[in-house]
Amino acid sequence: MARAVGIDLGTTNSVVSVLEGGEPTVIANAEGSRTTPSVVAFAKNGEVLVGEVAKRQAVTNVERTIRSVKRHMGTDWKMKVDNKDFTPQQISAFILQKLKRDAEAYLGETVTDAVITVPAYFDDAQRQATTEAGTIAGLNVMRIVNEPTAAALAYCLVRARWVAVDEALTVLVFDLGGGSFDVSLVEIGDGVVDVKATHGDTHLGGDDWDQRMTDHLIKTFQGQHGVDLAKDKMALQRLREAAEKAKIELSQSTQTTINLPYITASAEGPLHLDVSLTRAEFQRMTQDLIDRCKIPFQQAVKDAGIKVAQIDHVLLVGGSTRTPGVVDLVRELSGGREPVRSVNPDEVVAVGASVQAGVLKGEVRDVLLLDVTPLSLGIETKGGIMTKLIERNTTIPTKRSEIFTTGDDVSGRPVPNRPPPKGGTAAEGPPDGSRPGGGQPSMIFEVFQGEREMAAYNKKLGMFELTGLPPAPRGVPQIEVTFDIDANGIVHVSAKDLGTQKEQSMTITGGSALPKDDIEKMVRDAEQYAEEDKQRREEAETRNQGESLVHSTERFLAENGDKVEATLKADVEKKLAALRLASARFDADAVATAMGALQKASAVMGRSMLARTEADRAVNAGQNRADGRAGSEPRTGNGNDRDLKEAASASDQSRDWDFFISYTAYDIKWAEWIAWQLEQAGYTVIIQSWHMVPGANYHVMMDEAIRRSRRTVAVLSDRYLQSVYGTTEWQAAHAGDPQGLRRKLVPIRVSDCDRPGILRSVISFDLFEVSEAVARDRLLKGIRAAVEGHDRPVKAPGFPGAPTSIAALIPDITPHGQTVRHKRPDFPTA
Repeated sequence: MARAVGIDLGTTNSVVSVLEGGEPTVIANAEGSRTTPSVVAFAKNGEVLVGEVAKRQAVTNVERTIRSVKRHMGTDWKMKVDNKDFTPQQISAFILQKLKRDAEAYLGETVTDAVITVPAYFDDAQRQATTEAGTIAGLNVMRIVNEPTAAALAYCLVRARWVAVDEALTVLVFDLGGGSFDVSLVEIGDGVVDVKATHGDTHLGGDDWDQRMTDHLIKTFQGQHGVDLAKDKMALQRLREAAEKAKIELSQSTQTTINLPYITASAEGPLHLDVSLTRAEFQRMTQDLIDRCKIPFQQAVKDAGIKVAQIDHVLLVGGSTRTPGVVDLVRELSGGREPVRSVNPDEVVAVGASVQAGVLKGEVRDVLLLDVTPLSLGIETKGGIMTKLIERNTTIPTKRSEIFTTGDDVSGRPVPNRPPPKGGTAAEGPPDGSRPGGGQPSMIFEVFQGEREMAAYNKKLGMFELTGLPPAPRGVPQIEVTFDIDANGIVHVSAKDLGTQKEQSMTITGGSALPKDDIEKMVRDAEQYAEEDKQRREEAETRNQGESLVHSTERFLAENGDKVEATLKADVEKKLAALRLASARFDADAVATAMGALQKASAVMGRSMLARTEADRAVNAGQNRADGRAGSEPRTGNGNDRDLKEAASASDQSRDWDFFISYTAYDIKWAEWIAWQLEQAGYTVIIQSWHMVPGANYHVMMDEAIRRSRRTVAVLSDRYLQSVYGTTEWQAAHAGDPQGLRRKLVPIRVSDCDRPGILRSVISFDLFEVSEAVARDRLLKGIRAAVEGHDRPVKAPGFPGAPTSIAALIPDITPHGQTVRHKRPDFPTA
């Protein structure tokens, strides 16, 4: 079996490692060094030089020497040499070939497989480009692994040698390399390396410190001699090399001297550079670079949902972390915690890569690596909205699907098939199925990566079109969009028409040109313009919801208008006209107001229809019983009244589900998690996203679901409590049991929101800011407390006497700051 190696393909230096007897070994190159400079040069005779030999000749061959090519990965950058263009993948392949040859010389056998590391914040194009570089070099790239993750994997192995790990450790990996910076929060325990969150900057690294030093030397020399060394390519190369050496020296000493004789010449003769620099001066000129490390650190901790005090160890990775200013920053950010010194920051990433190669080859067992995707992925939907299918920091590999439908009859933008407003439907067409303007025979899918709410501000990865959609009203086609991120972090997207089974797919490939600070700008802009994005998204969603509600109500009236009282129908039509007018004016506030009015009117109309249906059903049931009695006497008014009461009583006793889940679209993940847990516990559940049938009026369906369910679970959040339909639903459940004796309403908070007055009187419990296991335990305990023995009072409530303060009835689940007064022994109220 061919050997597999782990490769740290770095911006400044690269390292290769291999497992021997289960232990990782860093392989020295042909020049005897354990690190290989990531430098490629083309000699005048056409020979390709890589590593130390390329670096040594750079001064005399500046224009044909390439360094830091990693910063160009995933872009359309090219280097022209002897009338031939070289891409970043090709230049990187030369480096990989050198590492492959050195490994084969050491092992004495062929190396065909490799695990290659990349910065955690590399996007899809950059990862794809890295894979292509490995293929060009003749390697089968088994896996692309994030550099901080590989470092954590190596640390896990090293620590296990001399410490018995009985419990999980939270490790922060601070990875500052030559050209990129990443921070990852990793949980290590029992052979599992689980990445919780990652953040970074793909264009911040040791090269930037070198450039500051170089700029300082250029400015100093120009001030002394009036000569700009930046215009002299050979002199500039010497300055860069001297700057790198001086930076390294200042990590150990408090002062250094840069002496470059004969750096250039003037009319008076040769000129020499002689500059002294202290560590304090260097730190002042690079302070802004050090400050740039703070945001990724803080964001990673925030995304992981932990506090700094919960971090057990801080692992420094990359040669640039030896800089005293960086070490001081890490101590400051981590609350004075001393970084781990037991691993070599230059080699730990390659060691981790070789461990993962061993895992994939079956040489290492009982180790599981769970990495994450650094940026969210989604598609552009109607209104320019970025609809995310996979959120950032999702464990990979992962696969997510969502149903979309046609947004209107002439444009090609999809809309999510989640019914936007409860009381409307996903966008629908005319009742007769006509397609004005030629219809929507295709759907365009544009794939984006980033954190902004509006798609235009994120990185576009690609586009494809699903054609040949059969004629159908808007909202009827069911298009399943699937995002599949493999273990390398590479994205595969497909769209499938569930009606015709026609499918179109694409793999996002490398080569997309990225501006230098593209990914960093995504996150920075996402934070800076968060409120602006939020407002634009909400306005677009409101307009889409209004349009959807107009079409669903029109269809409902067309199909059921003859069954509705004239006055109620006229009121709905009036509210419908107001919503049409608001939508035509693109006034989001007016649309929201008109939607609320129409939803309320539709609810009244729906309840009226249900009452008439129930009455007709009861009369028919009574008539059938009367017809079945031989020799029965003529029916009397009292008999009809009795039959109606019996039918109503039977209807009240019969319930089809244990729980109806009431929620907003923003909390759909929480709602589906709660529904799933309840079903697993043996309860029957009805939830809109699983059971509601598209095409009907959702107000009617929700009202019926609440009526036919024993209890309603209200998934409480700020969004829910601000929504018109959410309020309608929990109030309907509460109205069926205003004194709370039967626990018809079970509020569950999924965020730290303030409950309105009535809800404060209903026992609730919280599921947010706890682990899944704790949340599951709280949910089932709370539900059991609501269900068991609380359908009706066992005995008459006693006289409460003077009010007293008691705890909530659900053990260990007291809402934050809730103090209730005792009015009855079986129901506390505010």
